Amino acid sequence: MGSRKKKQKDKQKLREHIDTGTEENRFPRREFLRKVVSGAALAAVSSLFNGSETKSEWLFETPRPWPYLKGMPAVDVIERYVPVNEPDILEKDTPRFNKIVEETDTQIRQLILSRGYPPGMMVKPSEQFFVVPERPEVAASALKYFEKAVDFMYEKLPKLRKIDVDWRIVRDGENHTQNTYGRAFIGHAYFIIERVDIYDPKTDVKLENLLARSVSMIGARAMTDWNHDDGNEWYAIMSTEHPAVVLSAPFSELIPVAVSETTGRYRKDDKQGARILDEALSEALSYNLAQELAAQLGIRNAKHHLDEGFENIEKKLPEYVLVKNAARFIQRHGMQAALDLYLENMEKFKEEILKV
Repeated sequence: MGSRKKKQKDKQKLREHIDTGTEENRFPRREFLRKVVSGAALAAVSSLFNGSETKSEWLFETPRPWPYLKGMPAVDVIERYVPVNEPDILEKDTPRFNKIVEETDTQIRQLILSRGYPPGMMVKPSEQFFVVPERPEVAASALKYFEKAVDFMYEKLPKLRKIDVDWRIVRDGENHTQNTYGRAFIGHAYFIIERVDIYDPKTDVKLENLLARSVSMIGARAMTDWNHDDGNEWYAIMSTEHPAVVLSAPFSELIPVAVSETTGRYRKDDKQGARILDEALSEALSYNLAQELAAQLGIRNAKHHLDEGFENIEKKLPEYVLVKNAARFIQRHGMQAALDLYLENMEKFKEEILKV
């Protein structure tokens, strides 16, 4: 009886050892349990336990989803994670403004009535970003890639305006709301906290928050304050959960910042058109730059992840409708030619990419 209990304990320890491996090494150990069918297989796989497998310095090569982030209530997000900006009141009739208003209109009307407010009150939707910290070693690996990517970007596109990037690995307990601009925040994922607040229409004073909800995100984004014509008031968030995001983010988010002066001039007459052309240039360039740099650095499965993400990109957002056109233009004429045309005349850039 005693020896049987000991064997059971040993088996349990083995299971715990396998189950608590890092995300990078769990898969091969599970393969070991499933596929050991001969002495030869055992010898081949035993090297995994001895640490002789080839290890990569790029710890973001494999997707590492954290399922518990999905559906987390806004109150828990605000309590646990790191704010990187003050709530940003959304501009009226923009896509994000319209989305929140359409989705919450009925609920907001009911809340206003239930709390006794008179007719004619004013509501304003806003967004605030909260970043989920990454494991330090993964964040450091991503930062190393991001820094190399920026150097590579300027090497390949020497006419691109130089911008200073203050890279910030987000850590538990921080608050970046007072020092947001000019920074690129690195975390595993991030949340958008969407709020709807009620204001006094006479004084424009906020009276209370009516609603707050969370949206979990694993991508990357750069936010520009277009109240400044030069577009130099910006910040970015780059998540590390999926390799395709890490590989492309420094290009797709920083190129729009570097060309923001040109985009800003076009934006005065056509805000949505400016965004579509900005996304076309930056996403097409980032796909090509990321493929080339990843191959140069030997990042495993990079081509697969990038191709997979780019395959149906035009269906992901309405603003991506011309990305494939820009990619075909780059394939024919080169990256610098696309950038030169954009900086010279965005309308001409649009005409030329629509031809291919």
